[in-house]
Amino acid sequence: MKLELILLLFIISVGLKAQDKKFSTNNQKAIGYYEAAQKYYNTEVYKSCLDNIENALEADSLFLEAYFLKAEVYFELKDFKNEVATYNKIVSIKEMDNPKFFLLKGEAELKIGAYKKAQESLFTSLKLSGLSASMKNKAKLLFENTNFALEALQNPIDYKIKRLSDSINTENNDYWPSLTADEKTLITNR
Repeated sequence: MKLELILLLFIISVGLKAQDKKFSTNNQKAIGYYEAAQKYYNTEVYKSCLDNIENALEADSLFLEAYFLKAEVYFELKDFKNEVATYNKIVSIKEMDNPKFFLLKGEAELKIGAYKKAQESLFTSLKLSGLSASMKNKAKLLFENTNFALEALQNPIDYKIKRLSDSINTENNDYWPSLTADEKTLITNR
């Protein structure tokens, strides 16, 4: 009985190991670079990760998973311009119908100030089904932010910036600045 159980577990483990991941490419060289890039991504060594992604894309320029990982790396590096460019490259390769993809694309476009494009991406994200309730709420909030940004650009407010006295924001350890209820008095502590 014990031997049969061990044999069964061995067969199951071999069967699980034999199942390959499905990629958008069959190019083993590209897959090798991609898997190396994933290891670097997991250890937050983004420079080496990007190098391996570029090698994977040289081996197969239509390797979608490599582009997705590249966009994630740019997000981590806060390089939103390249993140948006990567998302645009993905769309040029394959028509996307994933609402999360458009949510991420819209968020990155919002961060670089491409409000119209962000609005389109977020609208597409909300239109497609499959978003969780929290992701849908995030998409709605970001969509409202794009509306506000576009309206604020068309109707700018004239600001009169006035420098505060030298007793505010000194070299000393200032903390807890606050305004009184009538917003006429600023109180700081040292």
